[in-house]
Amino acid sequence: MSHFAMPVSLYMSQPLAAVPEGATLVEVEEALFARKVSCVPVVDKAGRCTGVISRTDLLRIGRVEAKRKGDGRKLLALPEMRAADVIKAEAVTITQDTPVSEAARLMVKSHIHRVFVRDALEQKPNGERHRLLGVFSTKEVLAAIRDKRETLPISDYMASPVFTIPSTATLALATDRLAKAHVSGLVVVNEDEWPIGIFSQAEALESRDLPPETQIEDVMNYAMLCLDARTPLFRAAGHAHATRARRVLAIEDRKVKGILTGIDFASAAMS
Repeated sequence: MSHFAMPVSLYMSQPLAAVPEGATLVEVEEALFARKVSCVPVVDKAGRCTGVISRTDLLRIGRVEAKRKGDGRKLLALPEMRAADVIKAEAVTITQDTPVSEAARLMVKSHIHRVFVRDALEQKPNGERHRLLGVFSTKEVLAAIRDKRETLPISDYMASPVFTIPSTATLALATDRLAKAHVSGLVVVNEDEWPIGIFSQAEALESRDLPPETQIEDVMNYAMLCLDARTPLFRAAGHAHATRARRVLAIEDRKVKGILTGIDFASAAMS
């Protein structure tokens, strides 16, 4: 039996945050911030899911639009479009009895931070879409790992190398580097290469009305944990879950050896 065989129903979050197909991109952005999530499902008038929209989508569209307009006063510019106009991806769904390990596998495979929990019927008549009941995210993965008390060190699961950016970098450079590196966050370092914060898609969107030359240290987030590389995984997961830190940095001899994001924790829960 799988080590993480317990059903996602033990950890899933409810009620589900969603936006209607007619929501503007600005309204989608507001929903993401208000609910502190990186993506939301888009639903039709009957409440059925038609796709998802994420911070990555908004950053890509907003950066392209700002450059198209040639407006150097703002980092991003969201066009007058509706959620239904831009959604491409189908929602990745599971049922309430899906094991945590399978949900984690889907997250890692699709490189997403949440899967949506739908009704139990495998097939709907006449092509009808499923209704969504809740969400199981990397936050819930942290709780599952904490409860299972996995004692292997975080060095066994960390990703390396770590994508860093100096604190003196500009918003424009950091936002473009996020897109080019295909990562959701960068570690901000000082002149001694010591981590002092995180610049992620959330900070990029929050800064969309600021001048592109704004220094990254002025907008970075401090929500990170620096832990010894020998720290047991369950303890790191517990700290991250309790503090809502978005990144765990593995430190050895006062040097950053690796990083654990939600996807790295999901990898640990696949077995």
